[in-house]
Amino acid sequence: MAENKLKDELENNFIRLIYMPWDHPHIINSTLERINPRAIILIESEIWPALVFEASKRKIKVMIANAKLSDASYKTYRMFYPFISWMFTKLSLILVQTPQDSRKYINMNVDKNRIFMTGNMKFSALPNVKLERSAKLRRLLGYKDNDIVWVCGSTHPEEEILLTAIFQELKEEIPQLRLILAPRHPERFGVVETVINSAARLTPIRLSHIKESLQGYASYRDKKTLSTNLVKLAENKPTLETQKISLDKVLYDVAQMDINTPDRSYSADDVLLVDTIGDLMDIYSVADIAFVGGTINDKVGGHNILEPATCRVAVVIGPHYYKNTEMVNMMNEAGALIIAETKEDLRLAILELALNPDKRILMGSEAKNLTERN
Repeated sequence: MAENKLKDELENNFIRLIYMPWDHPHIINSTLERINPRAIILIESEIWPALVFEASKRKIKVMIANAKLSDASYKTYRMFYPFISWMFTKLSLILVQTPQDSRKYINMNVDKNRIFMTGNMKFSALPNVKLERSAKLRRLLGYKDNDIVWVCGSTHPEEEILLTAIFQELKEEIPQLRLILAPRHPERFGVVETVINSAARLTPIRLSHIKESLQGYASYRDKKTLSTNLVKLAENKPTLETQKISLDKVLYDVAQMDINTPDRSYSADDVLLVDTIGDLMDIYSVADIAFVGGTINDKVGGHNILEPATCRVAVVIGPHYYKNTEMVNMMNEAGALIIAETKEDLRLAILELALNPDKRILMGSEAKNLTERN
């Protein structure tokens, strides 16, 4: 995903993208020898002992941006404090999200003069999602105005089974309800497709195949007039490279070609599977209701709820969100989020939002207002 977002900078050699090496002293030392950085910026809670130690030996400053410490991580660090306290003393600067995070770092022996509260930087990174563009993308994907689109983003194992089961129950009562599943990890696309297939009367439709269907557009124009993106889609199977072409680019290209997209619509038995890279924000923008995954499994702790929030979408999550407590509390206090403690709570929350468009719109507006205030 990072490679997709930084494509222009990478092609112009402004940025070099590499995988984080294994956090072993010898490997880290060799990496630092080759790169010779002036500073290292870690993000949120990614603190690597060997990296911090080897960098400090070379007098390379190490800082943490958008820093946070969940209660679980803090408890673990305190348990092993006698062995790892040195690591925190070598951090040059820590930009924390909340006062609670600041106190935790101070308790880990970090000099308070090196800690500054900047708030959650994810608010600053949110794009400005335009309603007109979202409506066009919704039509491009084949959804009708009266469809109620429920997007489940960043889902994990076991969550898809629960979500499809709830969808099966609700679609009988609300035939215009439509489900979109966007698994967190690309290697699970096939597994999730099997889950959808195994559910009675549900048919998976891959987003990559919808993109591939743009090859039909090529018959309208000579290929020389098409953008590079559409040529790739017209000539190739949905390979990894094809999947990386964003919905944003597809929407732009279709608009530039000034042609009508082929008629496409979904039945209540169809489930759109997002098997592409970097499209989740666009998918959230077409939603009426969003469920953010990683919140049912207590080992994950939740994912970014600000993405659907900035798209003016009513957000529902499960009971496990310890990695995003501050954001969840802010959204909950604003009336922009529903926390479902059980499967039945989740079913009732989706049912209520599906039947009550005024509540959906109000929650979505409060969510958007919150992201703009911060």
